[in-house]
Amino acid sequence: MSIIRVRKESNFVIVSRFPLEDERLTWEARGLYGFLLAKPDNWQISLKHLTRSSPAGYDKTKRILNELVDFKYIRKEERRNQHGQFSFPAYTIYELPYDGHFTGGENPLTVKPPAAESGADSPLTADPQLIKIQSTKEEIKTTTTEFVWPDQISAPDRVSMLELSRSLEPVVVQTLLDEMSGKLDSIKSPVSYFFTLIKKYKAGAFVGANSNSVSASRESKIATEARYQRLLKESEARAQKLFQEHESRNG
Repeated sequence: MSIIRVRKESNFVIVSRFPLEDERLTWEARGLYGFLLAKPDNWQISLKHLTRSSPAGYDKTKRILNELVDFKYIRKEERRNQHGQFSFPAYTIYELPYDGHFTGGENPLTVKPPAAESGADSPLTADPQLIKIQSTKEEIKTTTTEFVWPDQISAPDRVSMLELSRSLEPVVVQTLLDEMSGKLDSIKSPVSYFFTLIKKYKAGAFVGANSNSVSASRESKIATEARYQRLLKESEARAQKLFQEHESRNG
């Protein structure tokens, strides 16, 4: 077999090979998945648009999309409008399944590809930035409390963000959370936006527009609370001392 390739100078995308070789997926699902990964990070999935972009009908396209949801390549979040009715769902696309399907055993950064035919390439070590390290519920509970999270971020989204930021220092993760906190009102998908911030940081292109002010406000509140607690303890200590002196005089 021969493959005629072209020089990649523009209009191309780099993706992990493992999802394209995942034997659990139909060829249709692999094709749709490749189409989605070629889109910009802030691109929103629309079933109507996907149907118009392919020869498949609406029902078939929906089935293929649900296949990717079932195998954890896409996280689907149902949302309600102000009247309590279901509106358009929000989708988050992962370069590798977020359930850790490709995560190795003792070395979680070593990818195990699906069963390969004879003569196929040997297993590769994937970019640790793209690998989800599976967490137990107790581990997730512990790690999510290490950071100051915006109240609007749901528990599943917090877990997803932790998975995406495993390779970052905690101080960096908090900075990115603070940056996102200042723009939550205009963000449709917090996980996608957070992933974009991570990529900018790793590329050296991150410029904080909100993180400094959010962090300063939080530190000010912490300092104020600390002063209040100190004054409260001092007041309680003085009251206790006066009580003991009174008891001693009248003892």
